Amino acid sequence: MSSDTSQKYTQQWVRYQVHSHSILQEIQKQLGPYVSDRYTQINPTDYHVTLVPQFTCLQNDLPSYHSYVFDSFPYETPITATEAYFYPSRTEPRVICLNVETPDFDLISKRDTLVRKIEKDQDSEKILDPVNPHITLFTIDDPMDSSMSLPPQISQLHDTVDEINKTYLPFTFDETELKLSSISNPG
Repeated sequence: MSSDTSQKYTQQWVRYQVHSHSILQEIQKQLGPYVSDRYTQINPTDYHVTLVPQFTCLQNDLPSYHSYVFDSFPYETPITATEAYFYPSRTEPRVICLNVETPDFDLISKRDTLVRKIEKDQDSEKILDPVNPHITLFTIDDPMDSSMSLPPQISQLHDTVDEINKTYLPFTFDETELKLSSISNPG
């Protein structure tokens, strides 16, 4: 980023807000008894698919980013939740989420193009690296805490995730259930 501090910077996220909650709430309900109190359940009003995680840019540059985002990504699109999984792994389950795919367009390449645009802009900075598109259901309160212990019922949690994958997934959210948004301060 440039050293000009006279202009205001803003933190942004680009994501699809999920407006259909019943299947996600049911999956959270199934997992709930097996997660420890160190996990936070994502509020149903904040279900989303992150396209570009936190980045910083000049407020004056926001119209350019918004224009690119809304020209490149469909405003409404079907998205398929394909698998429940643990991030970064089953043995270190800091996040419990659903992998998602877009059947109608190449989400990853469009997202990567936007990330390259952010990286090239001298007044912008990528703060977090993008990860595979997903919907977070539970997260550890402090994901950077290296002393994280596994939930006491880890084997039941693993079994429940496996059962969710057989029973509920894949599941497609139709285009009326997701809306593209670029926001300054999520949830």
